[in-house]
Amino acid sequence: MNFKVDRVNWQGHSSEIKSIREKVFICEYRIPRSSEFDNQDLNCEHVLLRDEQGAPVATGRICTDGKISRIAVLIPHRTSNASQQVIKKLLAIAKDTGIKRVYIDSELT
Repeated sequence: MNFKVDRVNWQGHSSEIKSIREKVFICEYRIPRSSEFDNQDLNCEHVLLRDEQGAPVATGRICTDGKISRIAVLIPHRTSNASQQVIKKLLAIAKDTGIKRVYIDSELT
C-alpha cells in the first residue's frame, strides 16, 4: 500500500493524532489518557501517515532531545511498512533540525 507521510504540528493536526493514539494506546493498551497526552506534544515534531484515501493511519513524534516516541499504527496497517515510514520520517526530521542523537521510547509487543 502507498502511504503519504507528512511532518505536521500539534496545533494543526492534534485531532488526527489524538484519534490514532486513543485507538492504539488508550483503547488497545489501556494506557491512562492522562499519561498518553502529556505536555510534550506542543514541543515535539509530529509525523502523520495517511492511506491512499487520505485517512490517517499512523503517527509518531520526536522531541527536541532526540526522543522518538508515541509511534502508533492502526491495526489494519500493522503488517505493512507504516511504522518503518514513520520512523524514517522522524529520523529525517532529526537530521533536518540538527538533532545529533536519537533514541526510541517504545513498548515491546
